[in-house]
Amino acid sequence: MIYFDNAATTALEPKVLSAMTPYYNQVFANPSSSHSMGIASHKAMDDCTSELKRLLGADTIVYTSGGSESDNQAILSAAALGRRLNKKHIVSTSIEHPAVLKYLENLDDFSVTLVNPHSDGLIYPCDIAQAITDKTVLVSVMYANNETGALMPITEIGAVCHERGVYLHTDAVQAAGKVNIDCRGQNIDLLSLSAHKFHGPRGVGLLCVTGDMPIIPFVLGGGQQSGLRAGTENLPSIVGMTRALSMSIDKLYDNTAYVSSLRAALLQGVMSLGGTHINTDLSHSLPGTLNVSFDGCDASALLELFDLKGLIASGGSACHSGCLTPSYVLTAMGLSPSAALSSVRFSLDAYNTMPEVNDAVAIIKDCINKIAYR
Repeated sequence: MIYFDNAATTALEPKVLSAMTPYYNQVFANPSSSHSMGIASHKAMDDCTSELKRLLGADTIVYTSGGSESDNQAILSAAALGRRLNKKHIVSTSIEHPAVLKYLENLDDFSVTLVNPHSDGLIYPCDIAQAITDKTVLVSVMYANNETGALMPITEIGAVCHERGVYLHTDAVQAAGKVNIDCRGQNIDLLSLSAHKFHGPRGVGLLCVTGDMPIIPFVLGGGQQSGLRAGTENLPSIVGMTRALSMSIDKLYDNTAYVSSLRAALLQGVMSLGGTHINTDLSHSLPGTLNVSFDGCDASALLELFDLKGLIASGGSACHSGCLTPSYVLTAMGLSPSAALSSVRFSLDAYNTMPEVNDAVAIIKDCINKIAYR
C-alpha cells in the first residue's frame, strides 16, 4: 500500500519501539513506588521530562493521553483563571480541531469569538488583535491546520496576546516534529501535542506550560505529576514519545527538504491532470501536506477507488472520516460546498519515496478518469 495519510497517524519508528521495550518487561515498576525499581522508573520519567523541556522550550510538562486531552486541559485551566479574574472571554478560530471547538461550546458562562481564516487558510495576527477585548483571558490558535497544513504565524500571534495581557494556547499536534518549536521564544504559554503524529506511540501526548498560567488537573485521583494529572504514568509511551520527538528534531532539516521534494513531485503530477485546485498555501504550510479539489469528483468515491488500487489518502481530518458534510475548514476558507466535497488530503513524510509518488499519480489519474463527470 502507498500510505499518504501521515497527518492522521504515522508508523511507529522501530528505534522508538526498541527504546520502549525495556520499560514493559525490565524496568516496569510504578514510578510512584518507593522501592529500587520504582525509583529507576521515576528517574527514567524525570529524564524524559528534562529532555522534552529542552526540546520544546517549556517550563512544565504534563503527560496526557494525547492531543485532545491536552487541548481540553489547557482550556479548562484558562477558564478557571478567567472566572477568578472575571475575564470570561476566549478567542479561537473556526478551523480548530474539534477538541478545542467542542470544549469551547461547553463553556456556558464564557463568550467565545471564532476568527475565520483568509482564503489562504491562514489566521492573521491583526484579526486576533481585533478580536481581543479587556475580558479576554485566552487565545487558542492551532500551529498547523490538520486539513490544509497551513502554518499559522504563531510567534506574531503570541506577541499580540502578550502585549494585551492574554495567554496563548496552540494545538501543535500537526506541527510537532515537523517544525522547530520553542515555547518561550515563540510567546507560547500552553502547547498540546500527540506522539503518534511523529512516529511515536499512540495514546500519549503532553501539555507544555511556560510562564505563570496555573494548571487545573483534568483527571482527578492520586497525586501523580505534582497533582497536575492523576493516574499511573504510561512510562513506556513517555519514553517512546521522547525518543520519537528527539529523532524527528534531529532530522528536521533533512526531512523537510526531502518531503518538500516529494510534495513538489506530487503537485506537478496532479496539476498535469487538469481540473484540479490546490487548497494548500504552499509557501506557508507543512512540507508534506497537499489538499486538492478535483472538479467533477466526489471525494468519498475517489478515496474508495484509491484504496482499492493501493493508495491511502484522506478526505480531511481523520476525526471526520465518513462524514458527508463539506469540510468546515475548507468552507471557512471560502470554498463552495461542492469544491469542499471534492477535496482530498495527501500527507507525506520521510517514510515515503519518489517511486511511491510516481505510482500514486498514475493511480490518481486512472481513478479520476473512471469517476469524473466533468
